[in-house]
Amino acid sequence: MTPQQDLDVINGKGKGGMRYGFGDWPAFLTGQTEWFSAGSQGVEVLINPEYTGPIIIRSKRLDGSGSLGMRSESSSVLLAGDTIGVPVTSSPPNWGEWAGVIVPTTPGCYGIQIDGNSWSSVAVIEVQKGPPPPA
Repeated sequence: MTPQQDLDVINGKGKGGMRYGFGDWPAFLTGQTEWFSAGSQGVEVLINPEYTGPIIIRSKRLDGSGSLGMRSESSSVLLAGDTIGVPVTSSPPNWGEWAGVIVPTTPGCYGIQIDGNSWSSVAVIEVQKGPPPPA
């Protein structure tokens, strides 16, 4: 599993917003710390304001068959299968954000790759069996 990053360290304490993320600079997967196979769950990608170009987000099951479908709640383009393109990301000094939903087909280990013009950030998540617990 990819370790969780402390965005307070990366972004500076007291800046607001999410305080954790999975992946590497400049893009982090956030929104939840646990994932479940029944139903859809919200997900966000935060992009450091030092990067302002487009990104591509894609996913793949790493330990067997199954998929992690993604739908967008913000301006983006479904490119093919489980791949989403986001034309514009951050607007300095603000962090960029892509908000969407993931829909796993089965429990397991999934990789979510975020690519920019000259970098890649990979987050690995474990999807547990069943629905999320009640809030």
